[in-house]
Amino acid sequence: MLYRKDDQWALCPYKVKYVQNEEELEAYTHDKQWWLNFAEKWDHTEILEFQDAEYTEEQLARLEEIRHYNKALMDECRAYAEEGTFPEGLEHPLRALQLQKENERLGVELSEREINEIIQGMQISEIEIELLELKMGGM
Repeated sequence: MLYRKDDQWALCPYKVKYVQNEEELEAYTHDKQWWLNFAEKWDHTEILEFQDAEYTEEQLARLEEIRHYNKALMDECRAYAEEGTFPEGLEHPLRALQLQKENERLGVELSEREINEIIQGMQISEIEIELLELKMGGM
């Protein structure tokens, strides 16, 4: 799904659907002519169609985060852009980005938790007020 364009990562604009050895497959590509030449050269491959590739907003956002990463990180960058996954271990090249994303996620969770605690506190206060009013009304 990724390829290098102007020394940075870009998303392939096309998907190719093809049959190879009687199996229907698909792949991302930025070069239709390469596939046409390949199919012409090898009888076991038949191109069925080219389609415009479609990406989610999340995938587009993740691409922006890794666009300038080194070309040697093809597999790591592809997995992150496509699926949002990071390599295993503490010393992988995307670790700084992974920590940043985890901190953002934890910050959001913390804020949501704090909001829920405030709401619960308000609900308890309202109940206490109602109880006091009942006691006062009974006097």
